[in-house]
Amino acid sequence: MNTKKFEIIGKDLSNEERGVFSERVREGIIKSEERLDGELEKTELEIKMVGLINKYLKQELAGLDLEYEEVRPNQLHVFSPESFEKHFPGLHYNAFYHSANDQIYIRRGTQANELEYFKQVFHETIHLVSFHKFLVDKKSDRTGTYRLGYANTDPRLESDTFSGLNEAVVDKIAMDATFKNNKEIISTLEADKDKQTVTTWYPRQLEVLDIILRKVAAVSGEDIVEVWKKFKYGEFHGNMMYLRNIEKALGKGGLRIIAMLPAGRSPDELSLIKDIMGYLNIDDKKSREKMAQQILDKNLEKQLVRVGSVRLGSLQTK
Repeated sequence: MNTKKFEIIGKDLSNEERGVFSERVREGIIKSEERLDGELEKTELEIKMVGLINKYLKQELAGLDLEYEEVRPNQLHVFSPESFEKHFPGLHYNAFYHSANDQIYIRRGTQANELEYFKQVFHETIHLVSFHKFLVDKKSDRTGTYRLGYANTDPRLESDTFSGLNEAVVDKIAMDATFKNNKEIISTLEADKDKQTVTTWYPRQLEVLDIILRKVAAVSGEDIVEVWKKFKYGEFHGNMMYLRNIEKALGKGGLRIIAMLPAGRSPDELSLIKDIMGYLNIDDKKSREKMAQQILDKNLEKQLVRVGSVRLGSLQTK
């Protein structure tokens, strides 16, 4: 089955206008592959990493009955710490994917070891090949990211949903493949096997995902491997219908709670994650639904919802 790299949506768009904006997005992607000032030549190590990542993602998507379009080495941009800071001042990430131009940017020299570096690039590459949807505002003639995998960013409402779940799904795919193929990766990268480690930026989000997979499997009667396969399918294909099973597994309000799971580490975000973990660990359905409403009420006043305000921007993800 073919995957649709991206979709264009917007109010009162004709098919011809969708075609115009689609071509504009494609042209922007090609333009963004050009080398930036201060960008470093990719090393043999980095070229080998891209090759292995393409290999593993092709296998992953084949297992989901999806076709894979290889990531081009020029979509990976590597900088020294100084040049990275010059281009992206104040950005704390050492690697990120920029959805508007479909490129990955790396701060070289900040990775603990080769396997960690590989997994970092793998994570960003999964974002790159995930399902994309762009929202067009005809009046301002601007296009912004609306969907990336499961993450949904609606600039019209200044809402951000499923970002934490999306990062968890992406990081689990990267972690699973890295652990499964670690011997080949270490050998190909000619790394010292005694110095290799792999870590995650999203430990609590991964815990939440693990609980969701187990609870959905228990309710649906499916094997947890099959449940995970369907979550992966949605990440790459864009079909979010299977997420309805979260509501069936958790009860009323469950899907809205998971949609609120944040990807960041601010005090407010960590507090919300703690509340969500407490909610998920309640076994009694009625008690869990009661806590769901408490969490929703608690965070209602913190949500920035300004109907009619349009801020079309780009989504950067770690």
